Amino acid sequence: STNGVRRGCYSLCSKRNLLWHAVSPRKVSKCGVATIEKLSYLDTMISPNPTQLRPDISVDHITRLSDDDLDALVQATEATIEDGSNSSWRGSPSHDKLRAFWSGVALSPTRHLIVARLGGSIVGAVQIVQAGPLSEIGPEVAELDNFFLSPDARGHGLAGRIVRYAEEVARSLGIISLDFTVRDDRSDAVQIFEAMGYTRWAKKRTFRFSGGQFQAGLHYTKI
Repeated sequence: STNGVRRGCYSLCSKRNLLWHAVSPRKVSKCGVATIEKLSYLDTMISPNPTQLRPDISVDHITRLSDDDLDALVQATEATIEDGSNSSWRGSPSHDKLRAFWSGVALSPTRHLIVARLGGSIVGAVQIVQAGPLSEIGPEVAELDNFFLSPDARGHGLAGRIVRYAEEVARSLGIISLDFTVRDDRSDAVQIFEAMGYTRWAKKRTFRFSGGQFQAGLHYTKI
């Protein structure tokens, strides 16, 4: 019934108030079934139902990549690039280039690699990137970069967990401001970060140039 839909929407939006603002600007009484389904889907990306939590999911801060972890990270990256919709990579880098890239990330003193695991294997990652030691920006401001989750690992709440854990690691490093930049068509990433309290402060219409045209990007900050 209409009343049932309204009560359900109000209850869900009350529990996930930030999600409501991220998904729909409409009033609660007009949200309807489609919005409830969208909120429920987004809820599983950020904070899934405890009855659906798998015991084999985890997030880690990696300072050294084992061969197995490197292979899994490259495979997850390739799967995300092939999926296309949520890839922040340019083109389709070769397997060897991806191995070299991630090996370099693990060695960089200004890049901190946070990974998500499913069944023990890496299925996603995000990097905390600090400025160099001589930069005027200072170590207190950093950026979240290369945020992704392979297609077969979505729906378990790992996206939210990896971002929350990255924020914890950032605080332990003395970082007090985190920036995040994303293409405006990566709707899942946009909704996740807005739901987690990141403030959009700019839209750059010339964020990237691809296929002979510019594409817009969105800039976010959380303090």
